[in-house]
Amino acid sequence: MNRHMVWALVAIMGCAFFMSAPSAEADKKWLKLASLSAGSGAKEVAVNRECREFQIRIKEGSVIFNTIVVREGGKTTPIRVARRFEKGGKHEFVLPAKTHVTGLRISDDGRGQYDVFVRH
Repeated sequence: MNRHMVWALVAIMGCAFFMSAPSAEADKKWLKLASLSAGSGAKEVAVNRECREFQIRIKEGSVIFNTIVVREGGKTTPIRVARRFEKGGKHEFVLPAKTHVTGLRISDDGRGQYDVFVRH
């Protein structure tokens, strides 16, 4: 192999590496925080991370979400939902800025099951 062929091979391998590298979008995957059952009082979900987006996905049955309180240490920010979701439904909420969230307090009702996700 001559010198030009070697450089061409190096360039092709470099392009293949960068094309297969994970994109910035892949870093924004949802991380599951909890699986919960609706009813029987409010639930506390530990978060303890910098984040901006949350999502709740209904796995089974029907769930009514009243309020989701975002905890940042001693500071609390209530988000009123006041809506029923059926199996397969989801609710996504975005905070105004990336924040160190210590936890979520979810006030729900119904007989369904749901998962709570975060994306940072």
